[in-house]
Amino acid sequence: MLGAAAFDASQLGRFVAFIAAHQSTILPLVFIIGLLKSTPVVTAFIPSTAMFVALAAAFSAGGGAFAPLWLAAATGATTGDALFYVLGRQRRAVISQTWPVSRAPALLARGEILFARWGIWSVLGAKFVWGIRPFIPIIAGMYRMPFPLFLAVTNLSSLMWAAIGMGAGFGLEQVWR
Repeated sequence: MLGAAAFDASQLGRFVAFIAAHQSTILPLVFIIGLLKSTPVVTAFIPSTAMFVALAAAFSAGGGAFAPLWLAAATGATTGDALFYVLGRQRRAVISQTWPVSRAPALLARGEILFARWGIWSVLGAKFVWGIRPFIPIIAGMYRMPFPLFLAVTNLSSLMWAAIGMGAGFGLEQVWR
């Protein structure tokens, strides 16, 4: 594992050059990272914020534009949320007994309390709360929130979440320059 001191300027230069040379693969990668952040187990192991900032900074330094990267991240997040909404809607009876939810019932319970109290606002804000984020789409499906409403709110939330992560990376690249 590399410490911050071990990551020197030459490595940074190679990373930026790699991203610049592989611009076409970065958009699908960012989509996949956004999608995986909606997965209850995977989200704990993917430091998406750090990845988004680093990828966005390198993408910008390599001449990439903000909008395609932002939309790839937001679309991935919305797609993942929609998949888990459908899972919650169709598998409501067995969700709490299924791994990984069965191993962390408190997270599901906290998500249910949040959703019952705040409704669409919990969908809007959950992207920004670690631990709750992947459970809210499942709970929204379990509670039969109307899908068009869920999709509209989660899409708005995904656009905001991706703008912050990608915007930070693009801003960081401007500081490096």
